[in-house]
Amino acid sequence: MKSIFMTRRRTKLFTLLLAVLFTLSPVSVLADVGSDDIVMVVNARNPTRNLSKGQIKNIYLGNVAFWNGVVPVALFTRPPDHNASQHFYESMLRMNAQRFDSHWTSRQLAGKGVAPVVIGSPDELAEHIRASPGAIGFMLASEVWGTAPDGIRVVELN
Repeated sequence: MKSIFMTRRRTKLFTLLLAVLFTLSPVSVLADVGSDDIVMVVNARNPTRNLSKGQIKNIYLGNVAFWNGVVPVALFTRPPDHNASQHFYESMLRMNAQRFDSHWTSRQLAGKGVAPVVIGSPDELAEHIRASPGAIGFMLASEVWGTAPDGIRVVELN
């Protein structure tokens, strides 16, 4: 009798454990994928502490040319075939790289702005952002430094 009770109890515990593992498993996988979310970085002198997706879209499409109406925005992007760019264009701008390039070609031909400068690596991005008070760029969360380099600040997305 004791062995049947213990077997049923073990079966219930095993079933409960499996249910918990199957429930948690997708969450932890998603958390790992989520680590490659987009992270926005700005020059440390920029007082902006957080940005919404709408604000980022307006900035990157050239609809906002100045920070707080004073400091000119300097846009930096990554190569169109880089994972960071593809993720940024899709999640933040809701377009692909070709459409983004066409948008900026039209704006430049109309004299309505200068296309973003394409930067390859996160370290190069940091150098360019540090050098320009109005600079903004993006990278994947997996590319972010443990501690942001001097002159760079990560902006919270809201």
